[in-house]
Amino acid sequence: MSGNPTLAYTRRPTPPAAFRRVTVARARRETGFPGTARTAARLLGLALALAGCGDAFGPIAEDGPAFAVHGALDGRASTQRLRVQDLRGSLVETPDRLPATVTSTELGSGARTAWRDSLVTLADGTRGHVFVADLEVRAGEAHRVEAVHDDGRASTVAVALPAPTAVAGDASPTPSAAVRVDVDGLGGLTADAVVRYRVRRADGTGDTSFTAPIALESTGRGATFLTFLGPAEQRASQILYGTSTADPVFLEASLEAVVREAEPAPVQNGAGAVGWVLDVSVPIPVTAASLTQVGFIDGRAGS
Repeated sequence: MSGNPTLAYTRRPTPPAAFRRVTVARARRETGFPGTARTAARLLGLALALAGCGDAFGPIAEDGPAFAVHGALDGRASTQRLRVQDLRGSLVETPDRLPATVTSTELGSGARTAWRDSLVTLADGTRGHVFVADLEVRAGEAHRVEAVHDDGRASTVAVALPAPTAVAGDASPTPSAAVRVDVDGLGGLTADAVVRYRVRRADGTGDTSFTAPIALESTGRGATFLTFLGPAEQRASQILYGTSTADPVFLEASLEAVVREAEPAPVQNGAGAVGWVLDVSVPIPVTAASLTQVGFIDGRAGS
């Protein structure tokens, strides 16, 4: 080449094809991969890594299970409480705030109630979230409780409280004047069942009440029991007049009991179940003929 000798260079000769083939074959032996297979393996590994990252950081399905809800709606209280647990939360640590909004709706009236979160120490010493509402629940109502996660997932449970009714037969032609009462729609397990009699004197004074024990027998739809008008009339006379020979005025009789659900309602799109408990007072429609038979004066309205 002409010109400045310092700029002169010598072009390396292209190795012969046979040498190139030997070099490539040696590289394949040392790496253990053919050239094209090695590239494909690297690409596949990168694709799997990216896919794994997508699973780890992608959005959670909004229709997945959200919460576990446990507890009962209590008709004896003015404040309701339910335990709520995040199904995808930590099993070790309990956060100060649960990512949930809890509301309930009374399905008959449409009245909606907001529940508030509280962090409490449970009986076993661990911390947990209990949602609280200023809410009174009554017989015959149905409440839907909904817990919505901040990411959109929701768990719901519907709780229906029974409204039992009673039917009374005629008193037996005996001194005890036994009356069979059939109760429909109790919808649960009963405790502390009694019949409450409300009475007064014939002059309109002394309005009072007393209870008589009963033995409830469960039926398919409710329960049945016997109440005894003869002894009830004598006791009313003693309370009102101090003698068993006077005629007390009968105002009403009712079945009183604590009723609890037999099977709590399961949580939808979540876990757990919610029950109910009620103090019920079921009017007993004692017939006028039964009252007259034992010496009660029928003081009910319209009598």
